[in-house]
Amino acid sequence: MANEIPNNGIDEDCNGEDLITSVSEPDGPQIFIYPNPVKDKVYIRTKNDKKIIISLYSSSGQLIVPPTESKVLLLDHVTSGIYFLKIEDTNKNVILFNKICVLKE
Repeated sequence: MANEIPNNGIDEDCNGEDLITSVSEPDGPQIFIYPNPVKDKVYIRTKNDKKIIISLYSSSGQLIVPPTESKVLLLDHVTSGIYFLKIEDTNKNVILFNKICVLKE
């Protein structure tokens, strides 16, 4: 597992949470991604149900799940590994680029 870098919004050690060293509220939209690690589904929630567009990429940059407005991604077809969620607003501005770990039994 990788060393955790505080306050960067990425779960480097795949324990399901990012290391936070401050309790102040972020200025941007609040986005919740769970569970992480993922088995077959990942859920994305936004504060106030803000409309977003989600894509999933492999660690080599290959598009795995094309852009969708669905806030539930079915990943039963994806093998174990590290993937990246790209979350954009409706104007195609990237809000968050977040690492997720897919762990199959």
